[in-house]
Order: sequence, then structure tokens, then C-alpha cells
Amino acid sequence: MWAAMTALTQEVKLQGRSFKQLSETLAPLANLAPELPEMERQAQERARREVLDVLLDLRDHLARGLDQVHAARERMNDPTQSSWTARLLARNRAFRRAFETSAALEEAYQMNLERLDDTLAQFDVQEIACDGQSFDPRSMDAVDVEETDQQAEGTVLEVYRAGYEWKGEVHRPAQVKVSRRPTGTHAGENHD
Repeated sequence: MWAAMTALTQEVKLQGRSFKQLSETLAPLANLAPELPEMERQAQERARREVLDVLLDLRDHLARGLDQVHAARERMNDPTQSSWTARLLARNRAFRRAFETSAALEEAYQMNLERLDDTLAQFDVQEIACDGQSFDPRSMDAVDVEETDQQAEGTVLEVYRAGYEWKGEVHRPAQVKVSRRPTGTHAGENHD
């Protein structure tokens, strides 16, 4: 019986040491418990940003596609074509089908773009108004400069890539062309 008691005492000591080691190993995890909600919120925010970036890129591609289809339809409907060319093309069944198809394609692009804009609005995403505005370095990146005296210096002349605000903060700055006053005479000019 004494041997059983000694063995039991040794077993209890081993279990005590194991429990102490387990407690020391799990202590950092217990410290993480209060941080879990914040870590989860940050992970959700990162995931939303990634999805938003994909949606904004999709919107840019749809807008470019719509512009290209619209330009192609304008070229097809160009009144500067000679009257005999226009009559010849109008009689061509394939040309008429292509024109009708391009009209349907333009409408589809427009509908998809409107639906995507509605989705972005639900996410509280707004496009940053740039064209014709004064350059704002907080919401715009100047990727091109044009010297002109037709516009005030620092005016946005063209938007290469739209910028967006999300929840009142700049999510993606716009890439724009900005005006600058001419720097004077160019080398090689002759002034008499």
C-alpha cells in the first residue's frame, strides 16, 4: 500500500508540473482574447478593401468598354461619310446587324455600369469629382502636366483614372493631367 501511495504522489506531482506548463503555454492566448474583436474587425476591413478594389477596377473596365462601344457607334453613324458610301453600307445586312449589335452592347454596358454604381453607393463609395476642378493633392495624383494659358494653373484638364472616397476618406486617388502656365520662351525661338 505504501508503494501505491508513493506512486500516486509522484503521479500527482507530474500532473501538477504538466498543468503548470500548459498554463504557461496558454497564457499568451488568454491575453489575446480581448484583442480578438479588433483583430476580426481589421481582417473584415482588409477583405472589404480588397473586394472594393476589384469592384472599382471592374467599374473602370466597364466605363472604358462603354466609351469604346459608343465611339465605334459614332464612327459607324458618321455623317461625314459620302452619301453613296452611307447608302451602300445601309443596304448591307451585315452592317445593319453589326450596328444593332453594337447598340445592344452599348445598352448592356450601360446597365451593368449603373448596377455597379448602385452597389458602390450601398458601400458608401463616391467618385471624386476632378475634371475642371483645382488640383487637390490629398485626393489626386498628377501623372501628367500640360502647359497652357487657356486654363488657370492647377486646373485638372483630364482624368486618366477616377478616384474614389469610401466612408468619407480617400480610398483611391484620381490620376489626372493638370494645367501649368507656360514657362516662357523656348530654346531656338527668335524674338526681334
